[in-house]
Amino acid sequence: MSEAVEQHAPPRWWRLGPALWASTAILLTAIYLVFNLPANWFGGGEPQSFPASSLVMAAGQARLDGSNLIVFRPDSKNTAIVVLGTPRLRTLDYGLVSFNVDGMPDDADVTLFWRNDLAPNKMFTRPVTVAGGRIQDAMVAGDSNWLGRISALGLIIHSPLANPVTIRRVELSPASASTVLLERWRDWTERESWTGISLFRVIGGRAGMNLPLTLLSAIACLVACMCYWAIRRLRKWVFSALTLAAIIATGWAVVDLRWQWNIVANAGTSLAKFGGNDLSGKRLASVDGDLERLAVEVRPLIPREARVFIVAIDPVAAGRLAYMLLPARVHYDISTNALPMPQQLKSGDLLLIHRKPGVRYSPERKEFLWDDRYRVNVEILLLRPGTVLAKVT
Repeated sequence: MSEAVEQHAPPRWWRLGPALWASTAILLTAIYLVFNLPANWFGGGEPQSFPASSLVMAAGQARLDGSNLIVFRPDSKNTAIVVLGTPRLRTLDYGLVSFNVDGMPDDADVTLFWRNDLAPNKMFTRPVTVAGGRIQDAMVAGDSNWLGRISALGLIIHSPLANPVTIRRVELSPASASTVLLERWRDWTERESWTGISLFRVIGGRAGMNLPLTLLSAIACLVACMCYWAIRRLRKWVFSALTLAAIIATGWAVVDLRWQWNIVANAGTSLAKFGGNDLSGKRLASVDGDLERLAVEVRPLIPREARVFIVAIDPVAAGRLAYMLLPARVHYDISTNALPMPQQLKSGDLLLIHRKPGVRYSPERKEFLWDDRYRVNVEILLLRPGTVLAKVT
């Protein structure tokens, strides 16, 4: 006759569930540090921060907006290069490089480069990831070429740059546990701007982060449930479904509370940004602010019956600009994003060319030339960096 196994009452479920989830999340974070910290966990130099005004353009065009650098045009090879001359920082003290950037195209090919005093004539490179308009921090500690003292640091951006890219600052930090944890905390608490799915789903922080809060929370829930099962067997606790529910609810609450905070913060920002403005003012405050500023200058120059043909760097930009010029008689080619054939144009038609490569203007002949074969005589009505409005003559 077998003896009954004595079962003990476990701690209260509303204490045990959150405690198991929190303990597991801490353990998983420690494991993440083990696999992502190539250098020592402690020590290093003081973090260094350089404003974007310290950067120099080696290729492409940019302008300063306060302490920010606005890169608005690449060179003829669709390349923009920004360089920071650093005060010869020791690589042993720094291993994490961060470029605070907004508006970087997700399909841009971005490379981090540097020079050191051991090989001053050689440039070392490392590709970086772009997501959500941001550049992911580069962990250069452990790189075989991150040696000596760094004399120059910068980015090589291969992209046509349909919209300006804003660089705010460059930061170099020691590759220590505290620095990496602080960066991950900033990732999780960075506000995500409105998107078409913001009311239903958010990333949970900065796009492109290598430790998403949602992933950490989900894995912590799974591992915590497994730990509860193992501890219950070992301690001979009475099974409690409420404990499992508390573990899952804790993980869900952490992610959901961050989402609710993000929505409230976005609502407050939108109210401050758009509240009380008319339609034009709201457009100027939106992501289409540059296009709206251009449209404000172009609208008075369009006669009522004139046809306006619009080409831009891509069909989406052309379509957005065409919408802002309504009710003018606007035309744009959504498939090829090209100017019409010269024989399709007539005197008085307007051509609006916005950052469209391949279209040249001859001041002597007063004509546009594109595709190396099409020509049309025009009169320039408005000329801005990267944009021209002309009337066919």
